Amino acid sequence: MTQTALITGARSPAALNLARDLTAAGLVVHMADSSPARIARWSHTPAAVHRHASPVQNRDRFRQDIAALVARLRPAIVVPTCEEIFHLAAAREDGIEVGPLFAPDLATLDRLHAKDSFNALALSLGLDAPVTTLITSPLAETGPALDGHVLKACYSRFGLAAMIAPSRAAVAAIRPTRALPWVLQARVDGVEHSSYAVVVGGRITAFSAYRSTLSLSGGAGYAFRPAPDGVRDRLLGASRAVAGHLGMTGQLALDAIDDGTRSWLIECNPRATSGVHLMAGGGHLARAMLGCVSRSTPGKDDRHLLPMMLSWGVMDQLRRGRRPRLTGRDVIGAPGDRMPLLGAVADTIGFAVSSVRHRISLTGATTRDIEWNGDRA
Repeated sequence: MTQTALITGARSPAALNLARDLTAAGLVVHMADSSPARIARWSHTPAAVHRHASPVQNRDRFRQDIAALVARLRPAIVVPTCEEIFHLAAAREDGIEVGPLFAPDLATLDRLHAKDSFNALALSLGLDAPVTTLITSPLAETGPALDGHVLKACYSRFGLAAMIAPSRAAVAAIRPTRALPWVLQARVDGVEHSSYAVVVGGRITAFSAYRSTLSLSGGAGYAFRPAPDGVRDRLLGASRAVAGHLGMTGQLALDAIDDGTRSWLIECNPRATSGVHLMAGGGHLARAMLGCVSRSTPGKDDRHLLPMMLSWGVMDQLRRGRRPRLTGRDVIGAPGDRMPLLGAVADTIGFAVSSVRHRISLTGATTRDIEWNGDRA
């Protein structure tokens, strides 16, 4: 009998590539999101794309929608790709049926997501990580200069709410609290790289490492290059240490600043990231999630999100005085499945309208209805 998979966070390009991968492995894939997710809805890959309520704006309705969907589909695996993962894990702990969720318990997810607790975990394992201090009350404008530090919200994503060497006025403007803390992190010089791992029972079954060569203001990357072997090995070692210590099952993504000899871990995302694009498509990730170690080697060529490359990418290269050009290959369109490119454009327009309406960044608008900012109240 053909098995069914449910992928949530359908707005994400990574979700679409995971859907293609699970389909290649023989599963019937359904997807779900609280946004229109046209990138997935206009694709031939999923059997259907379902709409559910926002877990931020209507938690109870979100839980009802997910429970009903799971009862109808009876999926063999539920793979979250965005921050709805935290809301699903919280629902599971409250006894709501969310299916066989490919994620660890909520406490582990939160420990990895929160920048202070992940830093403490990394240091306890003897991994390289910059000194990080939790801030739960406003800092004085007359305090010491922070030239050698980065100030960022404890719960944040894509580099949003991060200030490098902030001015005293900028420091005084933030209002950290115990419920919504910030962290002060020692600044490390080097090149930022990221990794993505599939983990089953504390063992890594698939892995990729990369860096974003082009990013939106705020940090969300849209062009990716595989990491050099040395960086990859360092991040793989760190990922094995974290995954093995926690004995977790799920997804583990690390961000680090590599100085050429050491990779300094700055934060962690226990969900899908752009590292998916380096491996997905042939069923390797699907088999990895089912516990089989992937023998697939991530591609060595650059990858990009074509709609972003043709808009922000062109403008960015012109601003730098470079001749615009495309390198690598697109990861949104696929042979016989090009409509997701238009779907991604339509989604971006929708998020842009939301960003104007709510006076937030475009990147912030993409996660506004699913963000998890802890539960420290």
